[in-house]
Amino acid sequence: MKGALIYLGLLALGVAYATWAAMDYVERHTGALTTTLEVLA
Repeated sequence: MKGALIYLGLLALGVAYATWAAMDYVERHTGALTTTLEVLA
Protein backbone atom coordinates (compact mmCIF):
# COMPACT_ATOMS: atom_id res chain seq x y z
CA MET A 1 0.00 0.00 0.00
CA LYS A 2 2.80 2.38 0.85
CA GLY A 3 4.33 1.73 -2.57
CA ALA A 4 1.07 2.80 -4.23
CA LEU A 5 1.02 6.05 -2.24
CA ILE A 6 4.61 6.83 -3.22
CA TYR A 7 3.76 6.08 -6.85
CA LEU A 8 0.70 8.36 -6.76
CA GLY A 9 2.73 11.10 -5.10
CA LEU A 10 5.41 10.95 -7.78
CA LEU A 11 2.75 10.87 -10.48
CA ALA A 12 1.10 13.99 -9.04
CA LEU A 13 4.47 15.77 -8.90
CA GLY A 14 5.15 14.79 -12.49
CA VAL A 15 1.79 16.10 -13.66
CA ALA A 16 2.24 19.35 -11.73
CA TYR A 17 5.72 19.86 -13.16
CA ALA A 18 4.60 19.07 -16.70
CA THR A 19 1.74 21.57 -16.37
CA TRP A 20 4.08 24.26 -15.03
CA ALA A 21 6.65 23.57 -17.74
CA ALA A 22 4.02 23.78 -20.49
CA MET A 23 2.66 27.07 -19.11
CA ASP A 24 6.18 28.46 -18.79
CA TYR A 25 6.95 27.46 -22.38
CA VAL A 26 3.79 29.09 -23.73
CA GLU A 27 4.43 32.26 -21.75
CA ARG A 28 8.00 32.57 -23.01
CA HIS A 29 7.03 32.10 -26.62
CA THR A 30 3.77 34.05 -26.81
CA GLY A 31 3.27 36.11 -23.66
CA ALA A 32 -0.40 35.08 -23.89
CA LEU A 33 -0.48 33.41 -20.49
CA THR A 34 0.55 36.55 -18.63
CA THR A 35 -2.10 38.56 -20.43
CA THR A 36 -4.76 35.96 -19.66
CA LEU A 37 -3.85 35.86 -15.97
CA GLU A 38 -3.90 39.65 -15.77
CA VAL A 39 -7.41 39.69 -17.25
CA LEU A 40 -8.59 37.07 -14.76
CA ALA A 41 -6.92 38.67 -11.75
